[in-house]
Amino acid sequence: MIFIILVGSIAGIIRYPKHPFSWGVIVFFFIHSMIAHKELRFLMSILIPALFLMVSGLSPKTEKDALFKKIWKFRYSIPAMALYLLNIFILLSYATGFQSAAEVQFEYYIYHNTVSPFRAYALKTRSNQTPLEHGLYRPRGMEIDAKESFGDIVQDGKGKKEFFVVIAPPETDMDSLYVPAGYTMNKEYAYRGRDIYSLTKELFGKKNEDLWALYKFTAQDG
Repeated sequence: MIFIILVGSIAGIIRYPKHPFSWGVIVFFFIHSMIAHKELRFLMSILIPALFLMVSGLSPKTEKDALFKKIWKFRYSIPAMALYLLNIFILLSYATGFQSAAEVQFEYYIYHNTVSPFRAYALKTRSNQTPLEHGLYRPRGMEIDAKESFGDIVQDGKGKKEFFVVIAPPETDMDSLYVPAGYTMNKEYAYRGRDIYSLTKELFGKKNEDLWALYKFTAQDG
C-alpha cells in the first residue's frame, strides 16, 4: 500500500505541479532530506496530502485518458479487493497488539503470569544496554537486573531457591548461558516475531529465532 501511495503521489505532483499539496510535499521532502535523523512519525504530516495527490494522480482528467481510466477501474477488481483485505488484516493486527514490540509482549507476559514483585536477571546487550526496557507499560514490581556476563548472574543468584534470567537474542550472547551446578533450567516462555514478515518466513518453512526467552533456574533438593 505504501508503494501505491508513493507512486500515486509522485504521479499527482507531475500531473498537478502547481497544486499547493504538490509544493508542500516537495518542500517537506527536500527539507526532511537534510535532517540526519529520520523517524517514521516525522512523515505522518505529509500522509494526508499524499493521499489526495495519489487520488488525483491516478484518476483520469478527461474521458480521453485511456491509461488512467484503466488504472482507476482497477480499484473495483478482485486483486484490489484482496489488497484491501490484506490492509484491513494488518491494521487489525496492529490495533490488537498482534505485532506490538517485543518489550511490550514481555511486560504483558510478566503482568499476567507472574506474582509481583518480579525480579529477573538479564545479559546486557552488545551496545551495553539493558534489554526489554520499556517504562511506559512496565508492570509494578518488575525489576530487570542487567549483568555483564552470565557468570555474574550465577554469582549473584547463587544460594537462592530460584532465579529468573531473560535473554533477548540476537542482542545478547546465548553461548554464555549454562546450567550452574546444583540447579535445573527450564525455559518458561519464548516469544518470536509475529509480524507479517515473520509469519511469511514460517509459512515457507524458515525458522524464526526467539526475540526473547525467559528461563527459570531452580535449586535441586538436597
